Amino acid sequence: MILSASRRTDLPAFYSDWFLRRMEEGMVMVRDPHHPHLCRRISLAKGTVDGVVFWSKNPAPLLPALPLSLGIDCSLQFTLTPYGSPLEPGIPELNRRLDTFRLASDILGAGRVIWRYDPILLTKRWTVEEHLKVFQKLVQVLAGYTYQCVISFLDFYPGTAQRMKAVELLPLAPETCLWLAKTFQQIAAEYGIQCRACCESSGLLPSGFPSSRCVDPDLFPKAGLFHQRDRGQRPGCGCAPSVDLGAYGTCLHGCLYCYATHNFPTLKHWQRNHDPASPLLWGKPGPNDQIIPWEDRCSDQNQLRLEGW
Repeated sequence: MILSASRRTDLPAFYSDWFLRRMEEGMVMVRDPHHPHLCRRISLAKGTVDGVVFWSKNPAPLLPALPLSLGIDCSLQFTLTPYGSPLEPGIPELNRRLDTFRLASDILGAGRVIWRYDPILLTKRWTVEEHLKVFQKLVQVLAGYTYQCVISFLDFYPGTAQRMKAVELLPLAPETCLWLAKTFQQIAAEYGIQCRACCESSGLLPSGFPSSRCVDPDLFPKAGLFHQRDRGQRPGCGCAPSVDLGAYGTCLHGCLYCYATHNFPTLKHWQRNHDPASPLLWGKPGPNDQIIPWEDRCSDQNQLRLEGW
């Protein structure tokens, strides 16, 4: 079993203590995002977890515990974009994040820290020319600390369009996406970094443009998932099956383009409902919750049960 920690929230930035405690105690519960009173009880006992994929914009709180505290293979999807406020109001300034990226690479190895330049969007401030200039600088700084850069263009989810009105988005024409992707690919290649696309199956990218597998089975050979695809993810996603430990609506970064948090005013509520000692990321199991044991080795049968998660 591979753990995803997490597509739904920045678990390394805000909930590292909770995650490490769950690993130490060997058990976690995850609420079904579509049925909040349905909780899956997942064993994290020794031998059941083949690896962990972390997703973060600021994994600094977790890094001191890696890799010795886990003792298992890890990879890190590190989103490093330069937007700052108002698009990304809650993340540290860029130089601090670059330092964190280099530290993560020193700890995990350059092959296990994947840089995400994601999402790509256009505004009066963030023009095509500005993206190219900043991307070039970031590639130069990160050369040798990563071998892969994952790109994707902005997708609109419920709530995204309304929040993004504050920054006056400019249209992203297909030919612009195509040209940017090719140019990013050429720039990155000069520094030994391969550029890949995440879930870009809409024809925006050139034929043959490599796709990413963010949950990459090549990094977790013990899991034996080389020919399996996570059918609970979007069309075009090439990730191997994983078990996500996060919860939507709990990330505190406040990024305007976020797909996982729809109601920012409720974030304080989620903070109050987080207990590092609870098996659940937010709240505790209650009398109305149905707890279902989740026996897993990511088999095809189990993957069918996970569809829609």
